[in-house]
Amino acid sequence: MKGKPNSAKPQIPQGIRLNKYIANTGLCSRREADALILSGIIQVNGKTITELGTRVAPRDVVTHKGKRLQGEKKVYILLNKPKDCVTTVKDTHGRKTVLDLVPARGRLFPVGRLDAQSEGLLLL
Repeated sequence: MKGKPNSAKPQIPQGIRLNKYIANTGLCSRREADALILSGIIQVNGKTITELGTRVAPRDVVTHKGKRLQGEKKVYILLNKPKDCVTTVKDTHGRKTVLDLVPARGRLFPVGRLDAQSEGLLLL
């Protein structure tokens, strides 16, 4: 008689990676967050973390130089992109961008691309 197949469910990691959590607060990018973690200036629940890949839960307190980091408020904007407007955050050629059309400021990024001559719905 053959043994039963292993029916144990795979372990799903809880929480999110610390570098992603830091990036979601708007402090810096994920790569820059990795450097902050390795330098030893990030603490989770009062303990200095220097290991990449550490996961944090929503209840954890993450601090940078003694200041608590909290997630940014998420804002979603639907924009009807007009012609002659480029779908980018900054344009090196001085053309009008989709962010020039939106009075809201903060960390807004276009999702997807539309050519400058295209019109249509765009998510920011």
